[in-house]
Amino acid sequence: MWSVTQACEDKEDEARPFPVIHVDPDACVLPDPALCAFNVLDDMLVTLVQGPTQWKMQLFERPCPGEEPRPGGQLGEVELSTCTPPGVVPEKPAAPSFLPVLCCVFPPGSRAPHGHPEGCGCFMLEEALFGLLFGADATLLQSPVILCGLPDGQLCCVVLKALVTCELAPGDPKVLVKILHHLEEPVVFIGALRAEPRAEEEARELLSDENVHSDCLVALGHQGRTLAIKASWSESGNLVPELREYDLPGPVLCAACGRDGRMYHSTPSNLCVVDVARRDAPWNLEKPDEATGGLPSMLCPASLNICGVVTLCVSTRASTGTRCR
Repeated sequence: MWSVTQACEDKEDEARPFPVIHVDPDACVLPDPALCAFNVLDDMLVTLVQGPTQWKMQLFERPCPGEEPRPGGQLGEVELSTCTPPGVVPEKPAAPSFLPVLCCVFPPGSRAPHGHPEGCGCFMLEEALFGLLFGADATLLQSPVILCGLPDGQLCCVVLKALVTCELAPGDPKVLVKILHHLEEPVVFIGALRAEPRAEEEARELLSDENVHSDCLVALGHQGRTLAIKASWSESGNLVPELREYDLPGPVLCAACGRDGRMYHSTPSNLCVVDVARRDAPWNLEKPDEATGGLPSMLCPASLNICGVVTLCVSTRASTGTRCR
């Protein structure tokens, strides 16, 4: 009996593409069944919990190596959005059909967390767009900002340092939450890319430059509704946030952004790439009269003839260009 069982286990191991790692229950950091998303930022742990009527963001001290696997003291907490329609009696929340998307945006010049490369749940935005989106508090505090894409379609943000300060000097926590947009369908992806084309010689440096920041924020809904936001010049010569919505093929399974201004997204039947960058004229930040710096009026997805992709990673370190995996 032992030999038959052992032979079956050997065959199962051979069939598995990767080894199975068993995690001890004692390694659990937050035993909360309502926990739906989290992000790790150096010494802090950001979580998103589903309550009876609202989503709740909580900020904890991250446990240090060698300590008990439990978070330290709670640093802050804020409620984000209504989970149930008005007039509905709150009940025990059911598991959401779509999980919220949680990522961190860093101001230019700040240091990203160790082991948290750009594109893996965090990215940096150029100064103009960062200030227009998140306001003076985030800019003056040089604070990271947590972006939340919720299953009800809301795209909202919380300034991290303001959340910690609010816990020390309590006020109205609702002022900490800013709703950027509403996609009216579940948000399944938030990313950033470079929509302004560079000169050819600058483009060559782009692949090796770690300090090049994105100038366009994108969010995708489950059915393909896409939001792009960047800083553009108004007719009066002022920098303003430009928001454009597009309709891409859906339903969206996953997506990823590349530094070349292209965004990849997968549906059950295809893997598509869209070019968000304006290739006609570079934008000169110091001379707004020479270019509009706007987003394209429409996006034209191109098929890569691959179907059923459920996760994506775009690498820009390849010597031959961008690789999509």
